[in-house]
Amino acid sequence: MDTTVTKDVFKRAQVFTIARGSRTEAKVLTVRITDGAQQGWGECVPYARYGETRESVTEQIESLPEAVTRDALYDLLPAGAARNAVDCAL
Repeated sequence: MDTTVTKDVFKRAQVFTIARGSRTEAKVLTVRITDGAQQGWGECVPYARYGETRESVTEQIESLPEAVTRDALYDLLPAGAARNAVDCAL
């Protein structure tokens, strides 16, 4: 299987405000997994509140074995943005 991770930035139509602050864009990682015949997509937003950065999440995803399965994923990655995006792509 081939896994690619791309960084995307999506501008919000309006400012999104909650108690922790306001955001005008979403910094997203998009994961694409393909075996040549089929492909899947997943995405995630790493949260600094949980110690995640786009770089650290990308490293987690790229550290996975080439033929990762959904069952194995739960033992290979902790709960968080990386596992979510890969799970969705699978």
